[in-house]
Amino acid sequence: MQEKKSNKVILTVVIIVVVIGAAAGIYFATQGENENTNATKSTTTNTATNTTANTSTVTETDPYADLMKYDNKVLTISSTDGKVTGQVAISIDKTQTMPITVVYFMKVDDSLAKSVAATSGAGAAYYYIANHTTADAINDGDGTGSLSEAFCNVDQMPDVLAMAQARSIDIDLYLGCDAQYDPWHSTNTFYHVYSNYFNSDTFNYDSIIGKDTLAVFDSAPFYTEDPEIGGWGADDEQVISEGEVAAQYDLIYTE
Repeated sequence: MQEKKSNKVILTVVIIVVVIGAAAGIYFATQGENENTNATKSTTTNTATNTTANTSTVTETDPYADLMKYDNKVLTISSTDGKVTGQVAISIDKTQTMPITVVYFMKVDDSLAKSVAATSGAGAAYYYIANHTTADAINDGDGTGSLSEAFCNVDQMPDVLAMAQARSIDIDLYLGCDAQYDPWHSTNTFYHVYSNYFNSDTFNYDSIIGKDTLAVFDSAPFYTEDPEIGGWGADDEQVISEGEVAAQYDLIYTE
């Protein structure tokens, strides 16, 4: 009896050991899977995080990269009747708030009469302003500036590109000779110069060379006295919208 009892005890111990061993095996196996799973998740998370970080550090594109081909570009301006010659020049300086400078210069060889400004009491002179625009818009806006008379060096042209690079439209070329100071002197040579400034969002090359008309208006009939500051002057917007066109030229641009 005692031997049978001992055998039962041994069998019970063996069974317990086997069960404990199996349980331990299952436990450690499960832990290994969890560790592998956590390692995989950690690796995936780090990879995704690194990918997102790398994407966010992409270098910003230069908005002027595609526009630099127009830097220092000069085109010739002429009219279909041969009376207008000139140039348009483009210069880009990215240090400026409005980096792109466009300067237009047009010399007009035509017989434009002098007129007498209304109410001013002054003698006959040239009172022309110009509107350089498209043919369908010559009466819009306040024009693009004066059409100035040239008395000196009338056969010469200024360096328009240098003016664009300097962002200045001052011209002394047609001043300084005796004819300038002769009130009875007349001329058949005039010039029109002005500038526009753009950034990368507002610059449009097709618009630059799309201004196909130079319209000239006589502002003398619109002169009035200014009681506040004295002197006489004309409202350019009124001249452009209400005045008659004294001369008009169809323009062509060539490289």
